Parts: sequence; structure tokens; C-alpha cells
Amino acid sequence: MNIENIASIGTLIASFLTPIIVAIIGLIITRKIEVIKNNTAKQKDWETKWGDIFFDSFRKLQESINEIIFQLEKLNFKVSQGTQNDEEGTKIQLHINGLAWDIKRWGLHLVSQLVFLPEMRGEVQNSVHSLYGSIVEIINNRQGNMDKVNIEMENLNKIAREAHKQFMGL
Repeated sequence: MNIENIASIGTLIASFLTPIIVAIIGLIITRKIEVIKNNTAKQKDWETKWGDIFFDSFRKLQESINEIIFQLEKLNFKVSQGTQNDEEGTKIQLHINGLAWDIKRWGLHLVSQLVFLPEMRGEVQNSVHSLYGSIVEIINNRQGNMDKVNIEMENLNKIAREAHKQFMGL
């Protein structure tokens, strides 16, 4: 066999093996891309689920705070009428006490969600604690600074929005 025949055979083998090698490499790359894509989708699903749970806890906390503010306004009206101890006034007071526990519960629930965002946990916990303290002060003293409660709510909203963004990977 001369060199030309060997070169022809080599060229023939190379032209036959090249598409096979390219196909194998393509399959390996495609599989790796699929694994990465699946892992990314799982991570995004996890972030979305925890973000949704956090948002739901925050929404329930807000609803409880809004309701207690409304009930405190109703009770304040009853006090101005001197009827805070009638049947309706008593129901309002009991409802307010229950709502205070709801606020405590949802605040704790919200903070416990932040186990995955430890850098946000202290800030949210302090904000919830301060807000709860202001509301309890109003309940106990039958008067207080609602502007302070509103400012603390705005602060908690900002902090919770940032935590939610981090949960969602934004």
C-alpha cells in the first residue's frame, strides 16, 4: 500500500467518523443543557413557592392590622358615645383582643419564613415587633398615635417587599 491509498482510507474513515463524533458530542451537550434547565426550573419553582407563602403571610398580617385599626376606630366612637361597655362595645373589644393575637401569630409566621433569608430576618422581626408594640399600646391605653402605626406599616411594607423580591430571585 502506498501513501496515497492510506491517505484515501484515512480520509474515508474521517469523513465517516466525523458526523458520528459530532452527533455524540451534540447529545452530551444537549443532556447537560437539559439537566441545567431542569435544575434552574426546580430552583425557580422553589423560590416562587416560598415567595408566595411569604406574601400570603404578609397579606394576612396586613389584613389583621387593617381590621384592628378599623375596630379601634369603632371602639373610639363607642367611647365618645359612652357606650363602649354595651353588648356591641364588648364584642368589639373581644374582637380587638383576638385580632391582636392574629397580628402576633402572622408576625411570627412571617419572620419564620425568613429562615432562607437570614439577612432580612432581623429587620423584619424588629419592624413587626415595633408595629405590634404600638398596636398593643393603643389597645392597653385606649388611645395612641395612629400615625406612628401607619409609618411602621409603611416601613414593614418596604422591608417585606424587598424580602419578597429576594425570595423571587429578582
